[in-house]
Amino acid sequence: MISFLLCITSLVQAAEAPAVRSILRLVDGTTLRVPARATEDGFVVQQGGAWRPLAAADVVWARAERETLAEARARLEAVHPRVFAARVEVCRWMIDTGLDGEAVTELDRILRLLPDERRALALITMHPPCVDLGIGRTDSLPPDTLRVELVRAGARACNIGASPTIRELIVRELSGIASAERALEKPPAQTLCDELAAELNSGVTTRRTFAAHALRRLYPGDQIGPLAVRAVLDSSLDVRDGAILALRDARAPAACGAVVQALANPNGLVRARAAEALGGMGYMEAVEPLIQLMLAAAPSSSGGGGPVRANLYSGLQTAYVQDYDLEIAQGASVANPIVAILTSGVVFDVGVAGTSSVPITTETWNATRSLMRLTGERLGVDAQAWKQWWDQNRARLLPPPKRTPATGTSGS
Repeated sequence: MISFLLCITSLVQAAEAPAVRSILRLVDGTTLRVPARATEDGFVVQQGGAWRPLAAADVVWARAERETLAEARARLEAVHPRVFAARVEVCRWMIDTGLDGEAVTELDRILRLLPDERRALALITMHPPCVDLGIGRTDSLPPDTLRVELVRAGARACNIGASPTIRELIVRELSGIASAERALEKPPAQTLCDELAAELNSGVTTRRTFAAHALRRLYPGDQIGPLAVRAVLDSSLDVRDGAILALRDARAPAACGAVVQALANPNGLVRARAAEALGGMGYMEAVEPLIQLMLAAAPSSSGGGGPVRANLYSGLQTAYVQDYDLEIAQGASVANPIVAILTSGVVFDVGVAGTSSVPITTETWNATRSLMRLTGERLGVDAQAWKQWWDQNRARLLPPPKRTPATGTSGS
Protein backbone atom coordinates (compact mmCIF):
# COMPACT_ATOMS: atom_id res chain seq x y z
CA MET A 1 0.00 0.00 0.00
CA ILE A 2 2.83 2.38 0.86
CA SER A 3 4.67 1.64 -2.40
CA PHE A 4 1.47 2.23 -4.33
CA LEU A 5 1.01 5.63 -2.68
CA LEU A 6 4.64 6.54 -3.42
CA CYS A 7 4.11 5.62 -7.08
CA ILE A 8 0.98 7.79 -7.27
CA THR A 9 2.83 10.63 -5.57
CA SER A 10 5.71 10.46 -8.08
CA LEU A 11 3.25 10.45 -10.96
CA VAL A 12 1.48 13.51 -9.61
CA GLN A 13 4.79 15.31 -9.11
CA ALA A 14 5.89 14.33 -12.62
CA ALA A 15 2.65 15.58 -14.11
CA GLU A 16 3.53 19.05 -12.83
CA ALA A 17 6.87 19.03 -14.74
CA PRO A 18 6.94 19.73 -18.49
CA ALA A 19 7.08 16.67 -20.75
CA VAL A 20 9.98 16.49 -23.20
CA ARG A 21 10.06 14.10 -26.13
CA SER A 22 13.02 11.92 -25.34
CA ILE A 23 14.99 8.88 -26.48
CA LEU A 24 15.53 6.29 -23.78
CA ARG A 25 17.64 3.13 -24.09
CA LEU A 26 16.50 0.40 -21.70
CA VAL A 27 18.63 -2.35 -20.22
CA ASP A 28 16.91 -4.98 -22.38
CA GLY A 29 18.06 -3.17 -25.55
CA THR A 30 14.71 -1.55 -26.28
CA THR A 31 14.70 2.06 -27.45
CA LEU A 32 11.79 4.35 -26.61
CA ARG A 33 11.07 7.66 -28.36
CA VAL A 34 8.27 9.05 -26.27
CA PRO A 35 7.32 12.09 -24.17
CA ALA A 36 9.04 11.64 -20.82
CA ARG A 37 9.52 13.43 -17.51
CA ALA A 38 12.34 12.92 -15.06
CA THR A 39 11.42 12.00 -11.48
CA GLU A 40 13.38 11.34 -8.31
CA ASP A 41 13.13 7.59 -8.90
CA GLY A 42 13.67 7.59 -12.68
CA PHE A 43 11.22 8.58 -15.41
CA VAL A 44 7.58 8.48 -16.34
CA VAL A 45 6.85 7.98 -20.03
CA GLN A 46 3.72 8.35 -22.11
CA GLN A 47 2.71 5.31 -24.13
CA GLY A 48 -0.69 4.71 -25.64
CA GLY A 49 -2.06 7.87 -24.09
CA ALA A 50 -1.19 6.78 -20.55
CA TRP A 51 1.75 7.51 -18.29
CA ARG A 52 3.82 4.75 -16.71
CA PRO A 53 6.85 4.90 -14.45
CA LEU A 54 10.32 3.65 -15.36
CA ALA A 55 12.84 2.96 -12.61
CA ALA A 56 16.26 4.52 -13.02
CA ALA A 57 17.83 1.05 -12.94
CA ASP A 58 15.84 0.10 -16.09
CA VAL A 59 17.19 2.98 -18.16
CA VAL A 60 20.73 2.92 -19.57
CA TRP A 61 20.65 6.49 -20.86
CA ALA A 62 18.18 9.16 -21.88
CA ARG A 63 18.58 12.05 -24.32
CA ALA A 64 16.31 14.82 -25.49
CA GLU A 65 15.14 13.97 -29.01
CA ARG A 66 15.41 17.52 -30.30
CA GLU A 67 19.04 17.88 -29.25
CA THR A 68 19.93 14.46 -30.68
CA LEU A 69 18.37 15.29 -34.05
CA ALA A 70 20.26 18.60 -34.14
CA GLU A 71 23.55 16.81 -33.47
CA ALA A 72 22.78 14.27 -36.21
CA ARG A 73 22.20 17.07 -38.74
CA ALA A 74 25.44 18.76 -37.68
CA ARG A 75 27.39 15.52 -38.10
CA LEU A 76 26.00 14.98 -41.61
CA GLU A 77 26.69 18.56 -42.65
CA ALA A 78 30.29 18.19 -41.49
CA VAL A 79 31.09 15.37 -43.98
CA HIS A 80 31.38 15.56 -47.76
CA PRO A 81 28.46 13.89 -49.59
CA ARG A 82 30.90 11.71 -51.55
CA VAL A 83 32.80 10.48 -48.50
CA PHE A 84 30.58 7.47 -47.95
CA ALA A 85 32.72 6.00 -45.18
CA ALA A 86 32.09 9.08 -43.03
CA ARG A 87 28.38 9.05 -43.85
CA VAL A 88 28.13 5.42 -42.81
CA GLU A 89 29.84 6.25 -39.51
CA VAL A 90 27.22 8.91 -38.89
CA CYS A 91 24.58 6.25 -39.53
CA ARG A 92 26.26 4.03 -36.98
CA TRP A 93 26.15 6.87 -34.43
CA MET A 94 22.45 7.39 -35.20
CA ILE A 95 21.71 3.73 -34.53
CA ASP A 96 23.66 3.88 -31.27
CA THR A 97 21.71 6.94 -30.14
CA GLY A 98 18.27 5.55 -31.03
CA LEU A 99 17.75 7.44 -34.32
CA ASP A 100 17.05 4.22 -36.24
CA GLY A 101 14.56 5.77 -38.63
CA GLU A 102 16.92 8.61 -39.50
CA ALA A 103 19.74 6.09 -40.02
CA VAL A 104 17.57 4.16 -42.48
CA THR A 105 16.82 7.36 -44.38
CA GLU A 106 20.52 8.18 -44.72
CA LEU A 107 21.43 4.61 -45.64
CA ASP A 108 18.74 4.73 -48.33
CA ARG A 109 20.41 7.78 -49.86
CA ILE A 110 23.74 5.95 -49.94
CA LEU A 111 22.38 2.70 -51.36
CA ARG A 112 20.42 4.46 -54.09
CA LEU A 113 23.70 5.93 -55.30
CA LEU A 114 25.84 2.86 -54.63
CA PRO A 115 23.72 -0.31 -54.16
CA ASP A 116 26.85 -2.31 -53.27
CA GLU A 117 28.52 0.17 -50.90
CA ARG A 118 30.36 -2.33 -48.75
CA ARG A 119 30.48 -0.25 -45.55
CA ALA A 120 26.76 0.41 -45.64
CA LEU A 121 26.01 -3.26 -46.28
CA ALA A 122 28.37 -4.29 -43.49
CA LEU A 123 26.63 -1.91 -41.07
CA ILE A 124 23.23 -3.33 -42.00
CA THR A 125 24.53 -6.86 -41.48
CA MET A 126 26.53 -6.38 -38.28
CA HIS A 127 24.77 -3.47 -36.59
CA PRO A 128 21.26 -3.26 -38.09
CA PRO A 129 18.83 -0.47 -37.25
CA CYS A 130 15.72 -1.53 -35.39
CA VAL A 131 12.81 -0.86 -37.77
CA ASP A 132 9.58 -2.54 -38.78
CA LEU A 133 10.03 -4.89 -41.74
CA GLY A 134 6.32 -5.10 -42.40
CA ILE A 135 5.77 -8.66 -41.16
CA GLY A 136 5.00 -8.10 -37.49
CA ARG A 137 6.54 -10.28 -34.80
CA THR A 138 8.87 -12.89 -36.29
CA ASP A 139 9.52 -14.91 -33.14
CA SER A 140 5.99 -16.34 -33.15
CA LEU A 141 6.00 -17.53 -36.79
CA PRO A 142 6.95 -21.09 -37.82
CA PRO A 143 10.01 -21.29 -40.10
CA ASP A 144 8.11 -22.01 -43.33
CA THR A 145 5.64 -19.18 -42.72
CA LEU A 146 8.44 -16.81 -41.76
CA ARG A 147 10.27 -17.59 -44.99
CA VAL A 148 7.19 -16.91 -47.10
CA GLU A 149 6.41 -13.68 -45.25
CA LEU A 150 9.97 -12.42 -45.62
CA VAL A 151 9.99 -13.13 -49.37
CA ARG A 152 6.70 -11.27 -49.75
CA ALA A 153 8.00 -8.36 -47.70
CA GLY A 154 11.11 -8.29 -49.87
CA ALA A 155 8.94 -7.99 -52.97
CA ARG A 156 7.12 -5.03 -51.40
CA ALA A 157 10.51 -3.46 -50.69
CA CYS A 158 11.20 -3.51 -54.45
CA ASN A 159 8.33 -1.18 -55.30
CA ILE A 160 9.12 2.24 -56.74
CA GLY A 161 10.23 4.52 -53.93
CA ALA A 162 10.66 1.68 -51.42
CA SER A 163 13.57 1.57 -49.00
CA PRO A 164 16.67 -0.31 -50.22
CA THR A 165 17.78 -0.54 -46.59
CA ILE A 166 14.61 -2.42 -45.66
CA ARG A 167 15.26 -4.76 -48.59
CA GLU A 168 18.78 -5.46 -47.30
CA LEU A 169 17.45 -6.01 -43.78
CA ILE A 170 15.01 -8.59 -45.15
CA VAL A 171 17.87 -10.30 -46.99
CA ARG A 172 19.73 -10.33 -43.67
CA GLU A 173 16.83 -12.15 -42.02
CA LEU A 174 16.70 -14.62 -44.92
CA SER A 175 20.43 -15.27 -44.58
CA GLY A 176 19.75 -16.75 -41.16
CA ILE A 177 17.24 -19.16 -42.72
CA ALA A 178 19.72 -20.08 -45.45
CA SER A 179 22.45 -20.76 -42.90
CA ALA A 180 20.10 -22.93 -40.84
CA GLU A 181 19.18 -24.96 -43.94
CA ARG A 182 22.82 -25.51 -44.83
CA ALA A 183 23.50 -26.78 -41.31
CA LEU A 184 20.82 -29.46 -41.59
CA GLU A 185 21.93 -32.98 -42.46
CA LYS A 186 18.74 -33.42 -44.47
CA PRO A 187 17.60 -30.15 -46.11
CA PRO A 188 13.86 -29.53 -46.49
CA ALA A 189 12.05 -30.58 -49.67
CA GLN A 190 11.94 -26.95 -50.81
CA THR A 191 14.81 -24.80 -49.66
CA LEU A 192 14.93 -21.02 -49.70
CA CYS A 193 17.04 -21.20 -52.86
CA ASP A 194 14.35 -23.29 -54.56
CA GLU A 195 11.65 -20.86 -53.52
CA LEU A 196 13.59 -17.88 -54.84
CA ALA A 197 14.18 -19.70 -58.14
CA ALA A 198 10.43 -20.31 -58.40
CA GLU A 199 9.81 -16.62 -57.70
CA LEU A 200 11.78 -15.78 -60.86
CA ASN A 201 8.80 -17.12 -62.83
CA SER A 202 6.24 -15.03 -60.96
CA GLY A 203 3.89 -12.82 -62.93
CA VAL A 204 4.55 -9.99 -60.45
CA THR A 205 7.52 -7.83 -61.40
CA THR A 206 8.56 -6.93 -57.85
CA ARG A 207 8.63 -10.59 -56.83
CA ARG A 208 10.99 -11.43 -59.71
CA THR A 209 13.10 -8.39 -58.86
CA PHE A 210 13.54 -9.40 -55.22
CA ALA A 211 14.19 -13.04 -56.15
CA ALA A 212 17.08 -12.01 -58.41
CA HIS A 213 18.47 -9.71 -55.72
CA ALA A 214 18.19 -12.30 -52.94
CA LEU A 215 19.81 -15.00 -55.09
CA ARG A 216 22.64 -12.60 -55.78
CA ARG A 217 23.21 -11.86 -52.10
CA LEU A 218 22.61 -15.32 -50.62
CA TYR A 219 23.41 -17.86 -53.35
CA PRO A 220 26.05 -16.43 -55.71
CA GLY A 221 26.72 -18.90 -58.50
CA ASP A 222 23.43 -20.80 -58.10
CA GLN A 223 20.48 -20.77 -60.50
CA ILE A 224 22.61 -19.53 -63.41
CA GLY A 225 20.24 -20.84 -66.07
CA PRO A 226 17.06 -19.15 -64.77
CA LEU A 227 18.97 -15.94 -64.10
CA ALA A 228 20.38 -15.92 -67.64
CA VAL A 229 16.85 -16.24 -69.01
CA ARG A 230 15.72 -13.25 -66.92
CA ALA A 231 18.80 -11.22 -67.84
CA VAL A 232 17.87 -11.43 -71.53
CA LEU A 233 14.16 -12.13 -71.90
CA ASP A 234 12.43 -10.44 -68.97
CA SER A 235 10.18 -7.54 -69.92
CA SER A 236 11.15 -5.52 -66.81
CA LEU A 237 14.38 -3.51 -66.83
CA ASP A 238 14.66 -3.86 -63.03
CA VAL A 239 14.49 -7.65 -63.25
CA ARG A 240 17.02 -7.76 -66.08
CA ASP A 241 19.42 -5.51 -64.15
CA GLY A 242 19.06 -7.63 -61.01
CA ALA A 243 19.72 -10.84 -62.93
CA ILE A 244 22.73 -9.29 -64.69
CA LEU A 245 24.25 -8.31 -61.33
CA ALA A 246 23.58 -11.79 -59.95
CA LEU A 247 25.39 -13.35 -62.91
CA ARG A 248 28.23 -10.84 -62.48
CA ASP A 249 28.69 -11.75 -58.83
CA ALA A 250 28.64 -15.47 -59.67
CA ARG A 251 32.16 -15.08 -61.16
CA ALA A 252 31.66 -18.28 -63.13
CA PRO A 253 32.44 -18.72 -66.85
CA ALA A 254 29.23 -20.71 -67.16
CA ALA A 255 27.27 -17.54 -66.39
CA CYS A 256 28.94 -15.79 -69.32
CA GLY A 257 28.40 -18.75 -71.63
CA ALA A 258 24.70 -18.94 -70.83
CA VAL A 259 24.17 -15.40 -72.12
CA VAL A 260 26.62 -15.67 -75.03
CA GLN A 261 24.38 -18.36 -76.49
CA ALA A 262 21.64 -15.76 -76.90
CA LEU A 263 23.85 -13.80 -79.34
CA ALA A 264 23.02 -16.44 -81.97
CA ASN A 265 19.26 -16.08 -81.49
CA PRO A 266 17.37 -15.26 -84.72
CA ASN A 267 15.45 -12.52 -82.89
CA GLY A 268 17.25 -9.19 -83.11
CA LEU A 269 15.82 -7.91 -79.81
CA VAL A 270 17.13 -10.97 -77.98
CA ARG A 271 20.59 -10.46 -79.49
CA ALA A 272 20.55 -6.77 -78.52
CA ARG A 273 19.59 -7.51 -74.92
CA ALA A 274 22.19 -10.26 -74.66
CA ALA A 275 24.87 -7.86 -75.90
CA GLU A 276 23.78 -5.31 -73.29
CA ALA A 277 23.75 -7.91 -70.51
CA LEU A 278 27.28 -9.09 -71.28
CA GLY A 279 28.59 -5.58 -70.79
CA GLY A 280 27.08 -5.40 -67.31
CA MET A 281 28.30 -8.86 -66.31
CA GLY A 282 31.96 -7.91 -66.71
CA TYR A 283 33.37 -11.14 -68.18
CA MET A 284 36.32 -10.62 -70.52
CA GLU A 285 35.39 -13.89 -72.22
CA ALA A 286 32.46 -12.02 -73.79
CA VAL A 287 34.68 -9.69 -75.85
CA GLU A 288 35.26 -12.02 -78.80
CA PRO A 289 31.58 -13.09 -79.14
CA LEU A 290 30.55 -9.43 -79.11
CA ILE A 291 33.04 -8.63 -81.88
CA GLN A 292 31.71 -11.56 -83.89
CA LEU A 293 28.20 -10.15 -83.45
CA MET A 294 29.37 -6.80 -84.83
CA LEU A 295 31.11 -8.47 -87.76
CA ALA A 296 27.97 -10.42 -88.60
CA ALA A 297 25.93 -7.19 -88.59
CA ALA A 298 28.46 -5.26 -90.72
CA PRO A 299 27.62 -4.69 -94.43
CA SER A 300 29.24 -7.02 -96.97
CA SER A 301 30.63 -5.72 -100.26
CA SER A 302 30.22 -7.61 -103.55
CA GLY A 303 31.56 -6.91 -107.03
CA GLY A 304 29.56 -6.78 -110.28
CA GLY A 305 29.79 -6.22 -113.99
CA GLY A 306 29.10 -2.51 -113.78
CA PRO A 307 26.45 -0.23 -112.35
CA VAL A 308 22.85 -1.37 -112.22
CA ARG A 309 20.80 0.39 -114.91
CA ALA A 310 17.09 1.24 -114.95
CA ASN A 311 14.55 3.46 -116.70
CA LEU A 312 13.18 6.42 -114.78
CA TYR A 313 9.95 8.00 -116.04
CA SER A 314 8.95 11.55 -115.09
CA GLY A 315 5.73 12.85 -116.60
CA LEU A 316 2.13 14.05 -116.28
CA GLN A 317 -1.17 12.33 -117.12
CA THR A 318 -4.31 14.42 -117.90
CA ALA A 319 -7.82 12.96 -118.28
CA TYR A 320 -10.29 14.54 -120.80
CA VAL A 321 -13.63 13.70 -122.45
CA GLN A 322 -12.89 12.47 -125.99
CA ASP A 323 -16.44 11.72 -127.22
CA TYR A 324 -19.92 10.48 -126.21
CA ASP A 325 -21.39 7.03 -126.89
CA LEU A 326 -24.82 7.86 -128.27
CA GLU A 327 -25.96 4.25 -128.91
CA ILE A 328 -25.62 3.29 -125.30
CA ALA A 329 -27.21 6.54 -124.30
CA GLN A 330 -30.45 6.10 -126.38
CA GLY A 331 -33.42 6.57 -124.08
CA ALA A 332 -31.22 8.20 -121.45
CA SER A 333 -31.15 11.83 -120.54
CA VAL A 334 -27.33 12.08 -120.71
CA ALA A 335 -24.98 10.44 -123.22
CA ASN A 336 -22.22 8.17 -121.89
CA PRO A 337 -18.85 10.04 -122.09
CA ILE A 338 -15.72 8.41 -123.47
CA VAL A 339 -12.73 9.44 -121.29
CA ALA A 340 -9.18 9.43 -122.65
CA ILE A 341 -5.85 10.16 -120.96
CA LEU A 342 -3.21 12.49 -122.36
CA THR A 343 0.32 11.47 -121.32
CA SER A 344 3.30 13.80 -121.50
CA GLY A 345 6.78 13.45 -120.01
CA VAL A 346 10.25 12.02 -120.50
CA VAL A 347 11.98 8.67 -119.81
CA PHE A 348 15.55 8.68 -118.45
CA ASP A 349 18.05 5.84 -118.83
CA VAL A 350 19.96 5.92 -115.49
CA GLY A 351 22.65 3.85 -113.78
CA VAL A 352 23.74 3.52 -110.11
CA ALA A 353 27.33 4.72 -109.96
CA GLY A 354 27.85 3.82 -106.27
CA THR A 355 26.21 3.37 -102.86
CA SER A 356 27.22 4.26 -99.32
CA SER A 357 25.49 3.08 -96.12
CA VAL A 358 26.33 2.67 -92.41
CA PRO A 359 23.78 0.28 -90.89
CA ILE A 360 23.89 0.84 -87.12
CA THR A 361 21.42 -1.48 -85.43
CA THR A 362 20.47 -1.67 -81.79
CA GLU A 363 22.52 -4.81 -81.33
CA THR A 364 25.55 -3.08 -82.86
CA TRP A 365 25.19 -0.14 -80.47
CA ASN A 366 24.73 -2.44 -77.48
CA ALA A 367 27.72 -4.55 -78.49
CA THR A 368 29.85 -1.41 -78.89
CA ARG A 369 28.87 -0.05 -75.46
CA SER A 370 29.52 -3.42 -73.85
CA LEU A 371 32.94 -3.68 -75.46
CA MET A 372 33.82 -0.21 -74.19
CA ARG A 373 32.72 -1.18 -70.66
CA LEU A 374 34.68 -4.41 -70.73
CA THR A 375 37.90 -3.14 -72.30
CA GLY A 376 37.97 0.62 -71.69
CA GLU A 377 38.74 1.16 -75.40
CA ARG A 378 36.89 3.68 -77.61
CA LEU A 379 36.84 2.20 -81.11
CA GLY A 380 33.28 3.10 -82.06
CA VAL A 381 31.13 0.88 -84.28
CA ASP A 382 34.00 -0.22 -86.53
CA ALA A 383 33.89 -4.00 -86.24
CA GLN A 384 37.17 -4.47 -88.12
CA ALA A 385 38.96 -2.08 -85.75
CA TRP A 386 37.70 -4.08 -82.78
CA LYS A 387 38.80 -7.34 -84.39
CA GLN A 388 42.27 -6.00 -85.09
CA TRP A 389 42.60 -4.69 -81.53
CA TRP A 390 41.42 -7.99 -80.06
CA ASP A 391 43.86 -10.02 -82.16
CA GLN A 392 46.66 -7.94 -80.64
CA ASN A 393 45.44 -8.08 -77.03
CA ARG A 394 43.64 -11.41 -76.67
CA ALA A 395 46.53 -13.20 -74.99
CA ARG A 396 47.02 -10.37 -72.50
CA LEU A 397 43.39 -9.95 -71.46
CA LEU A 398 41.94 -13.43 -71.49
CA PRO A 399 42.61 -15.56 -68.39
CA PRO A 400 44.87 -18.52 -69.12
CA PRO A 401 43.04 -21.79 -69.66
CA LYS A 402 42.90 -24.13 -66.71
CA ARG A 403 45.22 -27.08 -67.10
CA THR A 404 44.07 -30.50 -66.02
CA PRO A 405 46.66 -33.12 -65.14
CA ALA A 406 47.09 -35.70 -67.85
CA THR A 407 46.18 -39.24 -66.92
CA GLY A 408 47.72 -42.30 -68.44
CA THR A 409 47.93 -46.03 -68.02
CA SER A 410 51.07 -47.92 -67.32
CA GLY A 411 51.72 -51.01 -69.35
CA SER A 412 53.74 -54.05 -68.42
